[in-house]
Amino acid sequence: MYYIDTNILIYLFCKNVKFYKFSKEIFERIVTEKQFFLHEIILTEFFSIITNPKKIKDPFTEEEAYQLIKYLIMLAEDIHFINEEILDEALKDLQKYKISKYKIYDHLIAYSIKYFKLKGIVTANYKDFNKYDFIEEIIAPKLTNKEDTKISIFIPYGKQYIDSEDIQSVIEILNSDFLTQGPKVKEFEEKLAQYCGAKYAVAFNSGTSALHGAYFASGLADGDEFITSPITFAATSNAGLFLEAKPVFVDIESDTGNIDVNKIERTITDKTKLIVPIHYAGHSCNMEEINKIANKYNLKIVEDACPALGGLYKDSKIGSCKYSDMTVFSFHPVKHITTGEGGAVLTNDKELYEKLLMFRSHGITKEKEKLINTHEGNWYYEIHYLGYNYRITDIQCALGLSQLKKLDNFIKRRREIVNIYNEAFKDNPFFDLPVEKDYALHAYHLYPIRLKDQYKDEKKEVFKKLKENGVGVQVHYIPVYWHPYYKGLGYKKGLCAVAEDFYQKEISLPLYPAQCLRKDVRKRAEELVKLKFGIADAAHVAFAEKAGAEFVSCDRKLINKCRRYKIKV
Repeated sequence: MYYIDTNILIYLFCKNVKFYKFSKEIFERIVTEKQFFLHEIILTEFFSIITNPKKIKDPFTEEEAYQLIKYLIMLAEDIHFINEEILDEALKDLQKYKISKYKIYDHLIAYSIKYFKLKGIVTANYKDFNKYDFIEEIIAPKLTNKEDTKISIFIPYGKQYIDSEDIQSVIEILNSDFLTQGPKVKEFEEKLAQYCGAKYAVAFNSGTSALHGAYFASGLADGDEFITSPITFAATSNAGLFLEAKPVFVDIESDTGNIDVNKIERTITDKTKLIVPIHYAGHSCNMEEINKIANKYNLKIVEDACPALGGLYKDSKIGSCKYSDMTVFSFHPVKHITTGEGGAVLTNDKELYEKLLMFRSHGITKEKEKLINTHEGNWYYEIHYLGYNYRITDIQCALGLSQLKKLDNFIKRRREIVNIYNEAFKDNPFFDLPVEKDYALHAYHLYPIRLKDQYKDEKKEVFKKLKENGVGVQVHYIPVYWHPYYKGLGYKKGLCAVAEDFYQKEISLPLYPAQCLRKDVRKRAEELVKLKFGIADAAHVAFAEKAGAEFVSCDRKLINKCRRYKIKV
């Protein structure tokens, strides 16, 4: 989230200035990514300068200036105003930053960035804001020898995509009678189950609570053991610890990062009740083989498919529960669809479904046929289990329903980006690429590369350099039993050698539907150039399209041309 400084706005509307190209490109990008915020000081300065003939060669009339400001307000996510807290803190630090009367406005804007927790500012006055150590990022034009401009943008490893349809769906619920425990929850559950090919779905307020619910419904309890793998987020095993059960970690396949099916049986004991395979990064485990083992030893299976919604195992959607008792999904913003926070358990077993419903809401039932005591009236209910308030809201489910409509396109887009990565990185000598086995259609929550043996000791430096250059890499995951809490339970390093080696090599590159890659955008831009778009305009339009967003422009001729070719503008 950024303010765009007065100078950048002026350059944006004055084509014959040095930084016009930079201002136009960065403005359109930040608006497209919904990170544009306005400040009253910036608007006031902007109006006074563009209407002043002493400041610019061809000043705007006041009416034209008002129209421009209305346009900017329409595009901004919000407008911020100075309040007493900002003023008091800024005034305390006047001496600290040696603020002259000519720099007081910039000083107040800097402290507004701090107060409203913005990421930074886009400005041509880098030095004016660089002295504030609490400003995370300053985006400014940097001239090269050829007088070109460079834009510094940080690319996160994952990010949600929210459009106007998503926003409207949430607004409708906010204006309705039910914010929670209403009809949207059931509707979302039914649509999700239908998409995955399962009979039932129960939505929860997080992937973690969904795992907890699934383990509870499976009968996992104090003294039991459950089998899983260590390359996962800790919630997979933590949820079993909530029930006083013991996680037993099985090593992984070195290429997929999934549990090694050939090593499962040797860890089964008379205490084992459950197998929890994790579809690492969105690639399905070999579920048919795991199912054979579970049937042989009379064990239940809960698929941790938090990273795998939209993927396939053989001819079945992940979530169909064809080879398992339950499947768990997460709807965190970096996952395939989002409800803000949220999760779900899918099953084909009615008894498990009913148990999940009760566990999600304090272990309560109101159904007459399930009551143990005498029904005393319509108000009457009973608690049969020690359940929790793990309910999801109608607000979240409305967003989930809107997102679910776009899921197939999200998967398609993720796979397009992966194809570009694969082509760019093929035959490179430094790292191995993710694999896709013939039994799976990878949902690609992540794009995990693995440094080759001779480079794995340089992982820390590689990670650091990528971050410094604006590439938001991440590591997935630290082996769960390496965490201090698990060490306290008696787990030791060396337990799963392949998993530990995998961790020491793995780096996740950015991957999300709104992500734009140079080659990807260039191809579309070349098509637009053939339609007589200017080169710069073609690049901007292509970028917006590949980001799944509307193209934003102030150029009336360009807007009309976009509409002629049915481009969102």
